[in-house]
Amino acid sequence: MVPKNPYVYLIAAVFLVTVGFWAYNYGELQSQYETAKTGYDQALRSLGNSSAQQGAIQESNQELLAKVGALQKEGERLQISYKAKDAECRQFQDNLDKCISSNAQSNRKIDELESNVLFKGGNVTVNFYLNDSFRHYFVYNVSILNYYLNEGYLNRRIMSLYQDGFPASSLSVYFEQFRLNRFMYDGTPQPTIAVENAEGKTVRVRNYPAFKDTKGISSLANYVKAASASDLDFIRNVIRVKSQLNDYTYDIRGEPRYPLETFLEGGGDCGASSLLIGSMIKAAHPEWKVQMLLVDADPTSPPVLFNHFILYVENGPGMHVYVETTLKDPDEAMSIYDGKQIYGKSFDF
Repeated sequence: MVPKNPYVYLIAAVFLVTVGFWAYNYGELQSQYETAKTGYDQALRSLGNSSAQQGAIQESNQELLAKVGALQKEGERLQISYKAKDAECRQFQDNLDKCISSNAQSNRKIDELESNVLFKGGNVTVNFYLNDSFRHYFVYNVSILNYYLNEGYLNRRIMSLYQDGFPASSLSVYFEQFRLNRFMYDGTPQPTIAVENAEGKTVRVRNYPAFKDTKGISSLANYVKAASASDLDFIRNVIRVKSQLNDYTYDIRGEPRYPLETFLEGGGDCGASSLLIGSMIKAAHPEWKVQMLLVDADPTSPPVLFNHFILYVENGPGMHVYVETTLKDPDEAMSIYDGKQIYGKSFDF
């Protein structure tokens, strides 16, 4: 049955329009909701990734801070250790300075001793044979011998301290400069000398040439010269005197001595015997060329170890001879290197 009231149709139409409009708006809102939800999900995922990155960065920063803290602690520990070692080093240096000062005072006391302390006064008489088969006598005053014994001891102390690492400049505080100047080499005091060997390496050797002396031995040298018939005879006689007064000392380390020390003490190594013979020759003949040669045990090969001394003597045109000062027979000592090439470092008397 169809309603007879026309308003019913109008109300129904309005209702249908309203429902359609609502349906349309609902669909549009649903679409907007879906779009917003999708954006929101993406934002959440992006925020989650960002949070993970921030967490990783924060964790890395924590590790770096831990490492920095560890390094700071290690730096503090090292600083404390350095201060302790620095204090130990200063204490060690103070002890060394006290030791050197004490030794220097003892050295000066020995240097100031009167001549009758080491020897009971008077003179020393020595006797020896020359090529004339006569027995010769020579007298030395005790004070002269005392002087060279003291000088030898003090200068060996300087050499020993220098070898232990104390430069000449630091030793000048404890020893007079004139004493250090006895070790002059290449313009500076050098108790040990740097020389280059056949392998191109630098070797440091004791400054034996600093112990050469013509003054203290001159009276004996001129006595022997007056008793000799020729220049070669004089050299032979000097070797004879050395051979009768002292024996060769096979000292691995070696010890330089003044000529009168060797003359008095009755012993010495190759360097000491070369100093004695060379000083006597130069004292009697100051115009001659006399040299100490620093060589190997075999002077005919380029030196590597520099562990031996011999002499070279030249009186001008006519005589030049190498002398092996450790040999007792004069002719053998003067001829052993005849016709051979000799290699070494030379030091003039």
